[in-house]
Amino acid sequence: VIVDGESAATFGAVTIEAAIRDLAALEASCTAAPLLRAGAETTGTTRNQSDNLQASCGGGARSPETLYRVRVRRRSRIVADLTSGYDAVLYLRSECLDQATELVCNDDAQSGDTSHSHFEAVVDPGTYYLVVDGCGSGAQGDFSVRYTATAARDAVTPPVLTRPQPSPEGHGG
Repeated sequence: VIVDGESAATFGAVTIEAAIRDLAALEASCTAAPLLRAGAETTGTTRNQSDNLQASCGGGARSPETLYRVRVRRRSRIVADLTSGYDAVLYLRSECLDQATELVCNDDAQSGDTSHSHFEAVVDPGTYYLVVDGCGSGAQGDFSVRYTATAARDAVTPPVLTRPQPSPEGHGG
């Protein structure tokens, strides 16, 4: 690690923070994530869970999370609703460990309503990861989540969310 100033006159103390993540353990938790059944309400808790994933909303969602898999067999409109006893965050990814593949994120379904989150998205066939997380740091508790998936023939709203494609080797992404 090299820390350099903007110029020779720019120098001073530096604080560096580093973290090591066990990607094999994280990948195992993604693989072991339970499959949600469309239309069925599922209850759970984020208490005593790990904080391995973060989101683009909800203050980064740096709280313990519970992870689920959602499988769609054809282009579908997914609607997900979360009710919680704490300030929860609900988001959907196409790749479990890659925050850049987040397709949609909702902290509060309506401004000031911290116990409900909601999203709608049209997605292509595949496996997705639905994450129930907490807003900011330390938010955790009990929740119920339900999603529905309906065929999206000519849906134009919300926009179609396609699975991100990896960059060709040798080209920046």
